[in-house]
Amino acid sequence: MEECDEIESLINSAIQEYNRYFSPEVNAQLLLLENDYFTVKFSGSFCQTCGFYEYFDDLRYIFEDHGIVAEIVEIREMEGGAEVKFRLHK
Repeated sequence: MEECDEIESLINSAIQEYNRYFSPEVNAQLLLLENDYFTVKFSGSFCQTCGFYEYFDDLRYIFEDHGIVAEIVEIREMEGGAEVKFRLHK
């Protein structure tokens, strides 16, 4: 359980850093952390000239800076954003 709490703390720290760079254009929020998977909700106006999917990769790079290695396994687009599922690599 302690490891899960540590991982959640690292994920939230990375998301806070991401939001400092990209908010209010895009905001990220951890929705679910379960086993080796977690889901992040991205919402906002998104830059129209930037690549939509690049926002998700940008967070993945920030995760790496925080010691989290994760790959994107699913992107569900929705009105005003997306929910992105990541898989942790340990």
